[in-house]
Amino acid sequence: MKKCTILLILIAVASSCVPVKRQTLLQSTEDVNKLAEGSGLMRMIEENNVEYRLQAGDVIQIRISSLTPTQFDVFSSIDDQQNDRLDPILTGFLVDKQGYITMPHLGKISVLGLSVPEVTDKIESLVDEILDTPTVYVRLVTFSVAVLGEVENQGRYSTFENKLNVLEAVGMAGGLTEFADGSKIKIVRTENGVSGITELNVLEESLISSNFYYVKPNDIIIVPALKTKNFRQNQANNIGLILSGLATIASVILVYDRLSD
Repeated sequence: MKKCTILLILIAVASSCVPVKRQTLLQSTEDVNKLAEGSGLMRMIEENNVEYRLQAGDVIQIRISSLTPTQFDVFSSIDDQQNDRLDPILTGFLVDKQGYITMPHLGKISVLGLSVPEVTDKIESLVDEILDTPTVYVRLVTFSVAVLGEVENQGRYSTFENKLNVLEAVGMAGGLTEFADGSKIKIVRTENGVSGITELNVLEESLISSNFYYVKPNDIIIVPALKTKNFRQNQANNIGLILSGLATIASVILVYDRLSD
């Protein structure tokens, strides 16, 4: 009876533990001691750099500075309007359904399908004839993603960065929980009215070369749970009841044996 009890305890402990291999991000499938030839680095992985391109409904913030005196700078009012103390979404420039933004003194500018750096170059070329040595700063202010499932803090998170990878997005949500299945993270993405789902494995280094390594605005990241979580929450309780029952039976047998003697 004692051996049976010990065996059940060992099974419960072993089954409720999550292997380190299921928790470690960006694991290598190669020899970790092999240096990339001539690089001085442990390994080099080519990143699939997919830049986000503006869509209708996006809002961008634009700042223009130059050596032109303020009294002659026709764009100085834009900086006043887009003061950091104000909501950048409310004071930014909306990409309309036709893919245009409308700026004072420049009129309608087509930005649909352009990356933020391309928009910067385009506006800079337009104001170059008006201002002395202009510098244009553009940022996307409607970049947000939802992170759900086995993370510390589920929710929607916003950033003013033009690029955000899936690991950074999960980090914004507090990171993965102990029972997160990092090998089957799903990303729901909607583009041009069509939604698609892809599955990522953040436990392997090959993630970096994935087309989905960088998330896009309005992506939904879903982190599923390992089966171990269900075992700990349900079966572990059942084993506890079994052990308690066995202990009771053992006590009854012990008392019976003593009375028989």
